[in-house]
Amino acid sequence: MDTIVSDPFFEHMPRFFNLTFKELLAAKHPTAWVEFENDQITQQQLFNKFFADGRQFDGEALIDHMVH
Repeated sequence: MDTIVSDPFFEHMPRFFNLTFKELLAAKHPTAWVEFENDQITQQQLFNKFFADGRQFDGEALIDHMVH
C-alpha cells in the first residue's frame, strides 16, 4: 500500500499568500524554512522571519489554512 503525502509548500502556501509559487520562492527568506525544519528556530521565529523583506502575516491563519 502506498502512502500519499501532500507538501503544503507547493500549493497551499502560495494560495494563502495570494502569490504564485515562483513569487513565493522569490519572496521567502533564503534559510528560514531550513532553520525551522532543523529545529534551529521556533515556529514563531519562522513566522517572523519567513519573508526576506520582513513583512508579517498571521501564522495561526496559515496553519489553519494548511490543515483545512
